[in-house]
Amino acid sequence: MTDKMLKFVKIGQQTPPKREVGNRKDDFNEIYDDFVKQKAQEQSSRCSQCGVPFCQVHCPLSNNIPDWLKLTAEGRLKEAYELSQSTNNMPEVCGRICPQDRLCEGNCVIEQSGHGTVTIGSMEKYITDNAWEQGWVKPIEVKYEKDQSVGIIGAGPAGLAAAKAALGEGKQVLLLDDHPELGGHSLHSLAQIQESPFSELEGLSEHEGIRKLAAELQGKPNLEIMSGAMVFGVYEDNLVAAQWGNDLMKIRADKVILATGASDRHLVFDNNDRPGIMTARGVERLIMVHGIAPAEEAVVVTTHDGGYHTALLLHGAGVKLKAVVDSRASGTEGVFEKQLEELNIPIYREMTAHRAHGRKKLQRVDVGPVKGGESFQSFDCDLLVTAVGLMPRLNLLSMGRGRPEWDAERQVLRSMNLPEDMYSVGEVEGPADISSLLQQGKETGLAAAKGN
Repeated sequence: MTDKMLKFVKIGQQTPPKREVGNRKDDFNEIYDDFVKQKAQEQSSRCSQCGVPFCQVHCPLSNNIPDWLKLTAEGRLKEAYELSQSTNNMPEVCGRICPQDRLCEGNCVIEQSGHGTVTIGSMEKYITDNAWEQGWVKPIEVKYEKDQSVGIIGAGPAGLAAAKAALGEGKQVLLLDDHPELGGHSLHSLAQIQESPFSELEGLSEHEGIRKLAAELQGKPNLEIMSGAMVFGVYEDNLVAAQWGNDLMKIRADKVILATGASDRHLVFDNNDRPGIMTARGVERLIMVHGIAPAEEAVVVTTHDGGYHTALLLHGAGVKLKAVVDSRASGTEGVFEKQLEELNIPIYREMTAHRAHGRKKLQRVDVGPVKGGESFQSFDCDLLVTAVGLMPRLNLLSMGRGRPEWDAERQVLRSMNLPEDMYSVGEVEGPADISSLLQQGKETGLAAAKGN
C-alpha cells in the first residue's frame, strides 16, 4: 500500500483549476475543470489510510472514503465508483454541493496535521463523472415485489414492540430499518427499563433490553427483516418504496406502521456550524455503537435530562467534561444529573451557548443567560454537544397527506389524519420514555393485526 498511498508528505494538495472567467460568464457550466486521470490518482494517493477514518465518521452517509480513494489511486476506477455509490444514491451531486470543508475534508487527519486535506469532494465528482462517461452507471431496477400483512418502517423500540405484537397475532411481518443493527436510539441508552409491557425486559438497561428484544424477534419464522433499507416513499394503497443495497424494492402491505422516530434539534447561536459541534444522539452513537471517543474536552448544552445522559457517556469514554450548561432553572434534578454531581462536574443553570470560536475546529465556547446579554463564561474545548430536544421525522407521513399540524400538548408537529390501514407510533408522535414507546408499539401492533 505504501507505494500507492501515504504520499501527502511529498505531494501537495491541489484542486482542479478554475475555468477562465471569460468562458464562465457565457454559460452556466461548472466553475472548475475536471481532474485528468493522472491528477486524480495523484491526489487520491495523498490519503493516509487512517485506522479510524475521521472523514468517514463525519460523513452523514458513512461513505467508505479511504477505500475508494485507494482504488482511485490504483487506477481501479470502476470499483471506486461502485464502492462510492453503494452508500450514496447520488455521488455526482454530493461531490459538487456537499459541504466537505465542514465534514469529511474538515476532519481529515492530514488536514489537522498541517499537510492540507485530501480533496475528497473533487475526487467523488471525478470518479462519478468518469463512470457516466464509461457507461458504468445503471438505472435502478425493481428487483423484488413483496406482499406482506404488516409492514413496519423503523426498528427502534416502538417498531420492535409493534412487530412482536403483530407476530403474536399470527401475521406475516416485514420490518425495515436504515441502520445495520436493529434498536434505534435505544442502542446507546443507559436508562433502566421500568414498567415494561414485556416482563423479560424489566430492570435491564435500555441498550441491553432492546438487543434482547431484537434477538428474540430475529428467530421468528413469520418475520422478514431488511436492515440497511432506505425507505423513500409511501404511496397510495400502502405501496412502500425502498432501496436495499443496489436493489429497488416495491412492497405492498395490508397495514403499514410508521415508526420513523425523531432526530436532534439544532441550537441557534453564533458560529453553530463549526467542526466539533455535534448533536447528542450522534455523540452517543459514536461512543456506544462505534466505540469512539469524539474529543478530548467537551461542553454539553442541554434543555432536558437527556443532556446529562450524554455527558455521563462522554465522561465514561474518557472525555474531560468542562461543564454542563442547562437552560432550565433548578429543581429538575434527574438520576443522571445526580451522578454527574457526584463526579463534581460543573453544572450551570439558566444558561445556554452564545458563541463558538475556531475555524477549522472548535477551540472555545461562550455561554451566558438564555434571555441574552453578556456572555457569562468561556470554556476551552474541542467538542460542544447540543441536546435541545427532538424533531419527529415526518417526511414519509407527510407524503401527499397535507401539512403537519402543531400539537400544543406534545409541543411537536404531527401528521394527524392518516389514511385507513396506516399507523404512526413512537417518537414520530412526540418524545417518550422507553416504557411508553414499548407500550405504544405493542398497542399499535395489535391494532394493525386486528384491523382496528
